[in-house]
Amino acid sequence: MARIELTGLEYRVGVTRILNDVSLAVEEGECLALLGPSGCGKTTTLRVIAGFVTPDSGDVCIGGASVLALRPHRRNVGLVFQDYALFPHLTVAENIAYGLVRRRVPREAISRQVGAMLETVRLTGMERRRPQELSGGQRQRVALARALVIKPDVLLLDEPLGALDRILRDQMQVELKRIRRDLGITTIIVTHDQEEALSLADRIAVMFDGRIVESGAPEHLYARPETRAVMAFLGASNIVEGRIEAIVGDVATVRVGDFAVRAGHWGGKNAGDAVQIGIRPEAITIGPADSGSVENTLAGSVDELVYKGPHTEVYVRFPGGRDMIVRVQGRPALAKGSVVTIRFALEDVLVF
Repeated sequence: MARIELTGLEYRVGVTRILNDVSLAVEEGECLALLGPSGCGKTTTLRVIAGFVTPDSGDVCIGGASVLALRPHRRNVGLVFQDYALFPHLTVAENIAYGLVRRRVPREAISRQVGAMLETVRLTGMERRRPQELSGGQRQRVALARALVIKPDVLLLDEPLGALDRILRDQMQVELKRIRRDLGITTIIVTHDQEEALSLADRIAVMFDGRIVESGAPEHLYARPETRAVMAFLGASNIVEGRIEAIVGDVATVRVGDFAVRAGHWGGKNAGDAVQIGIRPEAITIGPADSGSVENTLAGSVDELVYKGPHTEVYVRFPGGRDMIVRVQGRPALAKGSVVTIRFALEDVLVF
């Protein structure tokens, strides 16, 4: 495993800037998720590291040495594509062995290493099958084994679970995490799936418009993002406009239409500033109109209920037409039009 360092990467296609001063470090053994919407530059960043795209400026270092002058096969990087890119005419074992054959590894060593990798990805006994005889999850593990068998310094995964259905994707998240933990390899995962990034990565870097706008541990980015855009992208959120009415000590009071919200994270704003507040749906509790009070208590009515199995999303409407989403476990005993009170702590309110 090796440290990856990107410094000032710039890349244009015509007049369109694809990468804009991308700088990032991934420590040895760390798993970093590059997360962002389609077209934000995350796959291009991965291709620059792998050597398939040459940046207009900037540098890529692996293990402390620049690799910009090296061709892709000289960088000792394992790459798994979104569509797996398996050779349909080769068996599982032959697909996994491909990189070793190209490196002229002795036949006995190839057999031994392929066997060990089949065991790692739990495909022992399937070595003679061809890709079309495998499930999506099995093909994904073959692609992963092919990338890992060459003992790369770093592993690059481009939307590795994007072609799988939800149940299989959840299963493969667990498998991928296990394999990474066992091998301890430095890894970058490109994904637009927030849940995938949160569950797989040690750290997440969020990209918008060719720039890395924020990075940090998954739990920190989710609970305490620095920007409204990152909060909105990383899962469901309630974001409404308001104005800071007063600041007393560590608490800001934000006027939002007909009601006031007390916030514990107000980011150095000043009284009178126009702001936006953000609250995660699961940080809000809901009950009858006379169910008491906490730091923030707002009365409204149930506008809609969306049942999603493990939880229900309750849309609560307030005077002035504003809505908030509340995530409730199971199926609550509420009906559309019910008058309710929502409650949330000031520590769960972010001000942008």
